[in-house]
Amino acid sequence: MLSKKQTIYLMLLANMILWGSSFVTSKIAINSVQAPVSASIRFGLSAIICGLFLIIQTKHPRKVSKKNLGKLFLMGICGISIYNWLFFVGLSHTQASDGAVIIPAMSPVLTACLAYFLLKQRQPISQILGLVLALSGAAIFFFSTASGSLDQARLWGDLMFIGSSASWAVYTMIGRTVFEEVHPLVATSYALIFGGILLVLVALPQYSQVSWEQVDTSFWIVQLYTAIFPTVLANFFFSYGVKSIGPTSTAMFMFFVPISGLGLSIIWLHESLNQLQLVGSVVIILGIWLMNKKVATAKDPKPRVRTN
Repeated sequence: MLSKKQTIYLMLLANMILWGSSFVTSKIAINSVQAPVSASIRFGLSAIICGLFLIIQTKHPRKVSKKNLGKLFLMGICGISIYNWLFFVGLSHTQASDGAVIIPAMSPVLTACLAYFLLKQRQPISQILGLVLALSGAAIFFFSTASGSLDQARLWGDLMFIGSSASWAVYTMIGRTVFEEVHPLVATSYALIFGGILLVLVALPQYSQVSWEQVDTSFWIVQLYTAIFPTVLANFFFSYGVKSIGPTSTAMFMFFVPISGLGLSIIWLHESLNQLQLVGSVVIILGIWLMNKKVATAKDPKPRVRTN
């Protein structure tokens, strides 16, 4: 039988593979509708699923304090609304494989930086080296464009991915404090509901511009898959990881995302990377692996969860 720690690690591994697949499914979805509309449908469905979860489940208290409700609203804005608006609009300008490399690289780097400045967590030399490598790889990847030519649209999309990473780092750090008092499943549900509603409200004016008669069944299948697995289920896994082993350690598992995201982008979308981008990707994965390697011996302070 697996230990609790092994179970958490397997959950986080599945979490990162599911997130890797979302780069592909989201790219497929925006071929049928505008990026904000696609994001609002995905997270609108997720909000409904989470709302039903909160109504049906009885194991964890649904009621939260006003203070925590405000934090959950901020989590919804940062980690759901802003993150995904930037992510989907960025995806409409560039390749899914770019996001599969940049976001997983920058998210743990920015999370570790926030942990250092806000939580005063001292970073060991090996982790600092990993951060430097990941940033160096991201710089190589970011300034390298298809066929070696300057692609303004692609650079703009990549910049939005960096903005998404910053939003996710803030979400992770706020979540760490919330999970001390609210169970991760309940907290994530509230964040997804708040963020999903806001995304729907922002995208509503563009719904009239969609040719709905041309949207086929495959679009809805993709959206339903993305709403259930890479969104609700994966976010539950991630939140439980943050509660159990801390934000920095959980974020380090994101080095699996570029592996799955790149592989699926190449297989399903037939995307490709130039030589410099491949070099940057390898450096990024090496850097995040080095940061993650330290997780085995350096743990985040574990918050306690109150269920009353």
